[in-house]
Amino acid sequence: MKPYHRGINLIELLIAITITAIIAVPMVNALRSMLTTWTKGSNQLESIKTATLLFNPLVEKLRFASSINLVSLTDNNLGYIRYTNNENQRFVVCYNSSFNKNLFNISNDFPETSLVFFRDEFPPSPELLIQDIQLFSLETYAEDSSLFFRVVSPNNVTNPDYSRIISLKITATISKDGFEESIEQLIDLAKTPIDTTGTLSIGNDSLTFLEMGSDSSGIEINDNSIAFNGDVLSLPSFSKPVKILHTSRYFETISDALELAESGDIILVGYLESGYTENLIIPEGVTIRGGYNAATWERDLTKYPTKIFIKEGINLLDSVTSIIAMNSNSTIDGLELDAKNLTYAIYAKDASNITIQNTAINNVENGIFLNNVSGSFIQNIVTANVSSFTLLNSSDVSLIRNRFRSLNQVSYANVILGSNSSVIIANNHIINGYIGVSILNSSSNTVLNNVITEAAYFGLNINNLNSSLMANNIIAKNNIGVFLDTSGLGDFAASDFNNNLLANNEFDQSNNLPLNGTNIVVSVSDYIWDNENPYFSNINTFVLKSSSPLIDAGYGSNEAYFNNNPSLGTTADDIGLYGGAHGGRVGLPSKLSFTPALTSSEIINQINSSYPGDFLFFDGGEYTLLETINLKPYQYLSGLLSNLSLLRHQGSSFLINLADHSIIEQLAFLGNQRSVLSALNVTDVSISQLIFKDASNAITAATTSANIQFCTFYNCSTGINLAADYLGQINFNIFETNNLGIENNTGSIIYSSHNVFYDNTTAFSGLLMEDNNVSSAYSSFRSPDNNRFELISTSNAVNKSFFYDAGAIEYFHEFGQYISLPITSSLDRYYKSLTIRYTHPEDTFQVLSGVTIGFINNNRSITLNNQIIIDSEDLNFVTVDLPSSIIADDFQLIIQLDSFTFGRSPYIDDITLSW
Repeated sequence: MKPYHRGINLIELLIAITITAIIAVPMVNALRSMLTTWTKGSNQLESIKTATLLFNPLVEKLRFASSINLVSLTDNNLGYIRYTNNENQRFVVCYNSSFNKNLFNISNDFPETSLVFFRDEFPPSPELLIQDIQLFSLETYAEDSSLFFRVVSPNNVTNPDYSRIISLKITATISKDGFEESIEQLIDLAKTPIDTTGTLSIGNDSLTFLEMGSDSSGIEINDNSIAFNGDVLSLPSFSKPVKILHTSRYFETISDALELAESGDIILVGYLESGYTENLIIPEGVTIRGGYNAATWERDLTKYPTKIFIKEGINLLDSVTSIIAMNSNSTIDGLELDAKNLTYAIYAKDASNITIQNTAINNVENGIFLNNVSGSFIQNIVTANVSSFTLLNSSDVSLIRNRFRSLNQVSYANVILGSNSSVIIANNHIINGYIGVSILNSSSNTVLNNVITEAAYFGLNINNLNSSLMANNIIAKNNIGVFLDTSGLGDFAASDFNNNLLANNEFDQSNNLPLNGTNIVVSVSDYIWDNENPYFSNINTFVLKSSSPLIDAGYGSNEAYFNNNPSLGTTADDIGLYGGAHGGRVGLPSKLSFTPALTSSEIINQINSSYPGDFLFFDGGEYTLLETINLKPYQYLSGLLSNLSLLRHQGSSFLINLADHSIIEQLAFLGNQRSVLSALNVTDVSISQLIFKDASNAITAATTSANIQFCTFYNCSTGINLAADYLGQINFNIFETNNLGIENNTGSIIYSSHNVFYDNTTAFSGLLMEDNNVSSAYSSFRSPDNNRFELISTSNAVNKSFFYDAGAIEYFHEFGQYISLPITSSLDRYYKSLTIRYTHPEDTFQVLSGVTIGFINNNRSITLNNQIIIDSEDLNFVTVDLPSSIIADDFQLIIQLDSFTFGRSPYIDDITLSW
């Protein structure tokens, strides 16, 4: 059977054709629409392209315009312009409006929506330039009086000053088949061409700052003796050598500072070659410290002496005059007084807790006169016509390691001690006087390890002395060594006079005082004494020989520092000037200076061999220390500035252990997560102006009343760790990004005031009484991660209270400005860059300082946004790209120099402008 094949019938065919037609019709319509849109868009694009191409000749024509003679206002959208080209031919371009046809007397059949162009002559012959223009406006620009921005439009209100026009902007809107396109073009006129490339340098031999200077304020122009060539621009050396510590208040004289000083203030006095001629009354609680370099504030009493000459004397009583009068809790430290034969150099009466130390006095009748006082008098040198030191009616006084010399002009004692109680007289060198030392009507006096020599009559005169001890003294080369006046009452006896050396007293070693067997009594020839002395290697300073029988021969065993610094032997007291519990530097301190070239062991060895009372100084630079620095009593430890002398702690224990009466300031420490500073069981310690970074415990303090102030603690585990019996205060410090700012483990309330806290995990723990502490919302420092701890001007630490700044580095800003003569050229110049080259004169510093550049004309100015900061002494030059708006043919250069650290200034060798 054959297979069956059925075909499509007519009805099915009709249905298929119908469905195809239904689908095809929309597709054809969509295709037709797309083709129409594409054709329209192509025509519009072609029209705009054509219009843009036609617009370019207009632009090129206008580029040759040397002046504009007539122009429509900016709000005229059917604008016109008549100009003269650089061949002195006049042309007009205008919208083909009826108004413009009448204005320029041109008739044509071009469409109104056209731009026409013609030469301005009779009869005009307009040419069609562009069609389908819906808007044509012009905006002209004149030179801004600042010469930097061509933004002043002189034709926006009324007809402009055509002579000032230097550029114009044309705006046109082209419309084609319902499609619009706006075109803008900015054109410089040919009358202001731009100069070719070049440079101009100021400050070299060809063109000096002095020659180019128009005006300056607070600026110093140095000659080429310190410049590589030409001259140098800098801030003048700061001329105020006196300041109140950490207030940024500087003064011409000490008296000016004292007028504003309040209790607790420390006045620092810098070196002046001519010295200071003035008299001083020191208010209660005020300290004066001398011996500073007024540029760097390095302290060196020998190199930078603070000399004070008598002005006229302070009349204290009838016929009593003095250079300095002191009040309670006041301190003199490191002065040199020339009293010009006044009655007294320093006078104090009814004053408690006063201190005079490290001070030299000359040319005076009586050096220091004290009545009814308490306090300490340490390491002074006094040379007086009559008496070097007089102490009356006083108690709780320490007289230690001084040199007193009398010129014997009147028959009085060199040192007079009358009606006193609880006085320590130790390790003093007392020379000359009718009587060396006279002690009268006193009790509980301790006289130890003094040298009394060359008195015209008695070396030591004793009258009515009770409950006192004299031991380990040297009484030598006087007329009579010791005289006990038996006419007065008193219980002083031979048993109170022990282990003294009495030598070569001419007429008698002792009168009325029997000498017990502990004393050494000798007489040797003058030749042996001067040339083969068995006791001393130096008979002027009384330093013991290594073989001296006076070593370890004294009364008591109180020596903490032996092995030649200064005593010898063991802890048993030596007889003489350098033995006993108070042994140390006699007279003014010596200074030990360290440089980064020294190794850790070399530095530690020198410190270990130093004497109590010495100055220890770290010069600028970085030091890596592997061992602990153990300070001795009355030592002063400092650096060049708080951020210029950096000590890196690489040891295993504390980096520094403080001692009684020590001062530490102006240093920075990189702790490397180690404990840095220990103040344990010490009295009268000063801790200030220190920077601690990355320490585990920056400061640990216990059993002390040491105040911690003006310090910076950054990124430490604990800033200050306080243990039992801490009785001090914590003031004016900055704690930033530490884990814990202050840890109080004393169980007692600790007083703190005017501290600034920022971004610490915990500000403090334990009991803390706060007075004006601040939690800051931002950092106080310029760049702490880069060890730049100078305060920013907006910091809460600036003028925290009564001019005091918190933190280790006080805020400082000094500036000056230099304005050049006009820098002119026949053509405009497009200034692209400015290069500043620095010079580095010897013994000058630039860190931290800055330079700001500006340009000025007709009392308008522009200043570059970014100040050039000098944060490295190795910076030799810097190049700055100038904004594109610095286009001018005439301007003045403004240079502002800023100093943000005392004594710092930029030193500009030359400045080069490039165009």
